[in-house]
Amino acid sequence: MPINLIRNIAIVGQSGTGKTTLVEKLLHTGHATTHLGCIEKGDTVTDFDPQSIYYHSSIEATPVTLKWNNHRLNLIDTPDKMNSLAARSVFIQQ
Repeated sequence: MPINLIRNIAIVGQSGTGKTTLVEKLLHTGHATTHLGCIEKGDTVTDFDPQSIYYHSSIEATPVTLKWNNHRLNLIDTPDKMNSLAARSVFIQQ
């Protein structure tokens, strides 16, 4: 795929703002998944580890990919327990 058709997007925000839910809906709408996961049920694509499921909170940054209008979107669902913008910028720069 040509590099001009690739988009890298980090989903960042405070705790409880819907980052994981947004990623789930984008994956489902883009037909990358057939099931719309739910945080409360513990069946989301990006919060799959036992701690994330138990705490209903992303523990690690998780990358996912989907196709949208001939583009490849690389999304990163970032953890919400990060205390500073500087810590989040590590995910954005990589």
